[in-house]
Amino acid sequence: MYSTHEEIKAAVDAYRSHIAGHNRRVLEVFVRFISLAELDPEDWGDDVEDLRVDCFSSVLGRDLRTFISTPEDILKHYDELASRYDLDGCGGPLLTSDEDVSRRELYFSHLESALKGKCLEEVRDRITAPPELRVLAEHVSALTGPGLGCGKSRYQATFWTGAGPQADLAIDAMVKAPEELMVNTPWECAAGWESGDGVDSDFYIVFCRRNRPPDQEAEPWAWRYMAMGPDDCEVFDTIPELLKWYSRFRERGVPDIEDLDEQEVLEGQIY
Repeated sequence: MYSTHEEIKAAVDAYRSHIAGHNRRVLEVFVRFISLAELDPEDWGDDVEDLRVDCFSSVLGRDLRTFISTPEDILKHYDELASRYDLDGCGGPLLTSDEDVSRRELYFSHLESALKGKCLEEVRDRITAPPELRVLAEHVSALTGPGLGCGKSRYQATFWTGAGPQADLAIDAMVKAPEELMVNTPWECAAGWESGDGVDSDFYIVFCRRNRPPDQEAEPWAWRYMAMGPDDCEVFDTIPELLKWYSRFRERGVPDIEDLDEQEVLEGQIY
């Protein structure tokens, strides 16, 4: 059974809160380290105070100076920066203008048409775009998982790239027929697509059911969310189940300030 709007919203809030809170604790260590660092202008140049801010640009964004002037400002304005720079695992600010809402609706309309065109014949009359994914798209731009902004691309994998402004032809190419899906048994697939990927991971959203012996009654078709690594496969029946797992996927620990290297941090190696 699919989750309710309220259950999905609560799961998104918990997912966002956990990732943003963990990233804040990580950044508190780096901000303290950089603020206390004694930077000799002879070694680092005359703009050492600018350098203290610029080292965070590698993970937060090149326009960071527009919003802060000292490292401590990152923590003072953290809630705003968390949304802007994907410190909450949600892919950046959710666009909510009428045009953006219409664009998302068009995405799901194209997606549903592509699914009906490539699915098994027996489900064509009842397959729709995943209902839970529609609700999710009302609350997040994407699902990018734990980690610091753009710096997490070194080790993380994005589960869902979002309901972006893809053209109908691009969405049609994205959706796969059953025989094209690289999904492990014991699943019988009717249609689906690769929703995201990254380091050693591929993610799929698939309309499927468990394979059954011929003498057993077939179970209903349903949307499921799959995470496939080199040696394992995780399958989730609902978005809340997925978010509970993904909120800690490849989460890195809070660093010990004693282990940080001044030159590496000042060169932007913050992740």
